Amino acid sequence: MRSLNIFEEAHVVNGVPPINATGGKSSDIVTLKGYRGFNALWKIGVSAAAATKILVYACDDFAGNNPVAIPFRLYKEETALGDTFDGGTNVAAAGYTPSANDNIMYGIFVDAQALASLGKACIYTSLTNGTNSVIADCTVILTGGSAGAGTGETVIA
Repeated sequence: MRSLNIFEEAHVVNGVPPINATGGKSSDIVTLKGYRGFNALWKIGVSAAAATKILVYACDDFAGNNPVAIPFRLYKEETALGDTFDGGTNVAAAGYTPSANDNIMYGIFVDAQALASLGKACIYTSLTNGTNSVIADCTVILTGGSAGAGTGETVIA
């Protein structure tokens, strides 16, 4: 069995450092140039109430021009301190409403071909939220690049 070293075979981005996501937060905008997959891991630690939506957007550039909400594949781990994601669900562009549980995670996957078919160059994910205090963070991992991909050029502006 072959092992996977994400630091050499993928590109890891600290998309949203741990933060109070009151009012909502968006990850860094990244380009998928040279990669085949966008993966994001939203982690929600403590929440006064559930965040409103998890969304994914394709856009024209690093400035976020002409964003379009897009469908994505979602993997849920909604049990406190769990480590077993479900088998995945296709989510429409309207997004997914997270659980109100604390210490949960959501994995997101988008194939780079989805962006190419829209004529978009960049992608990001958002956690929308009203006035409830929600402590969250998001790690973005780009996959399917060439060997040594994680040590190459930056994928953020």
